[in-house]
Amino acid sequence: MLNNNLFGTFLKEKRLQKGMSLRELADRVGIAHTYLMNIENGVKQPPSDKVLIQLEKALLLDNNNKELFYELAARIKEQNNESTIYTAA
Repeated sequence: MLNNNLFGTFLKEKRLQKGMSLRELADRVGIAHTYLMNIENGVKQPPSDKVLIQLEKALLLDNNNKELFYELAARIKEQNNESTIYTAA
């Protein structure tokens, strides 16, 4: 499980606020629902920028939430890259 899964928690919260199931959001974005579930649960890190953009659009995020969405994704990716570098050293 990824450290500090704020992104996955935020993503799930926004999905539920929009009344969407995992499958519905995954279908709109063109990814597997199991992959989306793994992101929400912190098993997988945030997806590629292309998928992030599709998720943001499917969730119809306002400017404040959009900014937080991308910031959380970048922070988690950065933390995971740093831990990979330290582990490999």
